[in-house]
Amino acid sequence: MSRTLNQNSSTENKSNAVFGTNPVIRKLSKVKEQSDNCASYGGISVKTLYFLLISGVGYVLYLYLSLNVFNTGEAFDMEFDNYVSTVHMTPLLIGLGAAILSFILPFIVAFVRSTAPVLGTIYCLCQGALLGFLSYVAPQEYQGVMGLALIITIVLVLALLGIYATGKVRPGKKVRTVIFAFLITSIISSLAILVLTLIPATRPLVAFITENPLICIGLSILGIIIAALFLLCDFETIRQTVENRLPKKYEWSAAFGLAFTVIWLYFKILDLLVNIQNSKS
Repeated sequence: MSRTLNQNSSTENKSNAVFGTNPVIRKLSKVKEQSDNCASYGGISVKTLYFLLISGVGYVLYLYLSLNVFNTGEAFDMEFDNYVSTVHMTPLLIGLGAAILSFILPFIVAFVRSTAPVLGTIYCLCQGALLGFLSYVAPQEYQGVMGLALIITIVLVLALLGIYATGKVRPGKKVRTVIFAFLITSIISSLAILVLTLIPATRPLVAFITENPLICIGLSILGIIIAALFLLCDFETIRQTVENRLPKKYEWSAAFGLAFTVIWLYFKILDLLVNIQNSKS
């Protein structure tokens, strides 16, 4: 397997370095600029850590505001897997706004790289707020799952980085094509389920899929595999960014792309742990 992932030539890597990677940093392959003040691994690492810490700030800030500032006024009950949670209107609207921005902002950053520092910060705040919203509405027994998902994510990211650092694994063009196909299939499947949910005649089929523990766990594992493979592609893109001596300003795009994938991986792992928890109940 590792042989099929090996780098075949420097020419192929330059032309295909980001094929199939996440859209936030794939356009870096088209950049032809070089600079004496070029991107470095250290700079990308610091900026990636910044984005991830901002997500933590968003999480803490959301919970603080929801529990201490916006905990008055209109409230209503929401049911989650037979659990009823009382939700105030303002925290709900903040969570909804964070979800909408989280969907839109990565596309803007992908097309306008110069917005990565500002919009990337807002995106990570929104992702932290979304996690805070989940913590806000989830029953007590799910609270520990979020911490466990964080630990597993850190271990998995470090393990993948260690594997990539050995130099024996380099995502080639064919592998990136397969990864991208998996992603497109996953997106289309999710959209299909959403559409089928809106059709009364197909709701029983959707319920069978979404309420079947084995199917949910299987889909969660597939999502984790896709995110992990994208992470390897991101590592390759970052290597090309540094070795091709791109200007230092592109560190922000590379860092945000990596943070984007790490956060995505975290939510997939969280989804798996929640599905396992539900299967036991």
